[in-house]
Amino acid sequence: MREKIELANFVKDLSEDEYILVTLISTEGSTYRKKGAMKVVSKNGKSCGLISGGCLEKTIVDHALSFACGQASGLLTLDTTKDTDRLFGTNIGCQGILHLDFQNMSKDEILSDKGVGLKSSECLSVLVFGAGPDVTPLSELL
Repeated sequence: MREKIELANFVKDLSEDEYILVTLISTEGSTYRKKGAMKVVSKNGKSCGLISGGCLEKTIVDHALSFACGQASGLLTLDTTKDTDRLFGTNIGCQGILHLDFQNMSKDEILSDKGVGLKSSECLSVLVFGAGPDVTPLSELL
């Protein structure tokens, strides 16, 4: 939920109308994030969200920006399981495979159920039960 709020606020705060929503649709092997992780990339290269823990984020943004020219949607597979990547590449990734979906979307689409599915004005309500010493720090965190 926190991730969706961050993505919605990112889109809401920018004046741009066109974005690329990147969604991790499946994984194989060891990956930092799992199915459902999202990232929003604006047409000027700013982004919000984390799919790989940092090591593949630039590659994902670069692909999103090159993909942005004309296509409505597209798929990309990033494979960091090859031994050649360790020898000749950048030696990045968690030795897994990520299957990503890229979709061009408007600001309204990003904020709708078609995108992150959460309006930035929505908030989360939490009811805390208990009276022990751990309630105070938990309440402060919330």
